[in-house]
Amino acid sequence: VDIRWNLQLVDTRTNSTLPILTSGGLPKSNDTWSAAMTFCSQNEDLESCGRAADWGSSTWLSPNVCDALGYLQARGTVSLFGDSRTEETSFTFPPRGALGAMIASATNAAQQSSTKERIFRVGEVIVPTRSTENDDEKSSSSSLSWEESFILPGTDYRIMTMTDKDGNPIFSTASLPTEEERRQAKLALRPCGWKL
Repeated sequence: VDIRWNLQLVDTRTNSTLPILTSGGLPKSNDTWSAAMTFCSQNEDLESCGRAADWGSSTWLSPNVCDALGYLQARGTVSLFGDSRTEETSFTFPPRGALGAMIASATNAAQQSSTKERIFRVGEVIVPTRSTENDDEKSSSSSLSWEESFILPGTDYRIMTMTDKDGNPIFSTASLPTEEERRQAKLALRPCGWKL
């Protein structure tokens, strides 16, 4: 199932939310963790393609959590995208499930160097690269440069959440009807393997 979730930890003594180091996804927040992923069975998970059997976060400061033990309340929301994937399995033809996701991801990444447009999905791992020496010059005319956005070419990033140009949550740029709208999608990226 494709889901997006938001989570807060609340100290019920003061009814205040515990601060976090990073919000994960969009919208940016000082107290709400947000992310999205395709959840599936363990034999069908493939984390680099955004498929997982479980997934967590260690973004709350341990002194705050320990201080509130016994008085913690978790508050959250879950949003479902699309239909259930209960019938997905790698053992069908054409393959679906983890094997199908891996093939789609490899095909999609190959499209980046062709004239075809690349589709992005929440939860997948991407590696931004510069296609030309003038990438920074081209992007700086309409937005921030790579360095100003804290994006380092060649670094693995997970797409935590995604929105359309108006800030509405989406799970994949495939859900946007035009190429222009897909270009304006906002991706919340988090470096893989880093703990902030």
